[in-house]
Amino acid sequence: MLNLVPLQALLRNPGKVRTREEKLIRINDRYYYHQPNQPGPSLFNEKCELARLIKIRLGQLSTRKELAEFSYGLWAHDVYYSWFQGTYPHVTVLFEHLLIYSRISAIIDLMYMLNDGWVVVEVKSSPWRPEPSWVKQVSTYIYLAEQVGFRIIGAQIVTKDLVINYDHMNIPFLSQSGRDGFNYLKSLPDKDWWEVRHDAGKCRTCPYAKLCPIQRNYQLKNSAPAIEALA
Repeated sequence: MLNLVPLQALLRNPGKVRTREEKLIRINDRYYYHQPNQPGPSLFNEKCELARLIKIRLGQLSTRKELAEFSYGLWAHDVYYSWFQGTYPHVTVLFEHLLIYSRISAIIDLMYMLNDGWVVVEVKSSPWRPEPSWVKQVSTYIYLAEQVGFRIIGAQIVTKDLVINYDHMNIPFLSQSGRDGFNYLKSLPDKDWWEVRHDAGKCRTCPYAKLCPIQRNYQLKNSAPAIEALA
């Protein structure tokens, strides 16, 4: 695999970053809404399974802070892609490549060709932490890429302070894990509300609380206020 560097060496001055606010429906000064989409591996970053199901069926809510973080992440992707092109100008590379397979969609941050195969790269703008959802996300990318014809020989997770490498010996295990992730994502839209796990400990801070049919039964008074228009 190629020698990739952590993001921190490249993120000196954010400057102007991309934003997607213009594509959203503004609810109030705190929340923005955008339409539901096909389920994809990024849902693994949402810890509550009910929140995943709400995103698929009703759409996603974002605060201004989350939008700012998302815009910063997009900028970091742009910076990294520019660095990659400048450092490895003769390497075939795909940037934010969209994969759609059997009702599941995924956008892989970066893929590059090496010898007779491809390496999947996931770019995270936060520092490294032992986050299982990141590995699950990358594993599902690998499986989806293989299903549409790519031969995957490696994977790398680039964070702000570290680069984690998975060579060809890790790929069969990751692909199998990705298959499990794919099957889960494919089954999720057809589940009933009462079939999915409920993380009750996070309900009071969850922006989807008033949209959650299970949470409604608890009649919590401290759930986020600006969502009634979507209910």
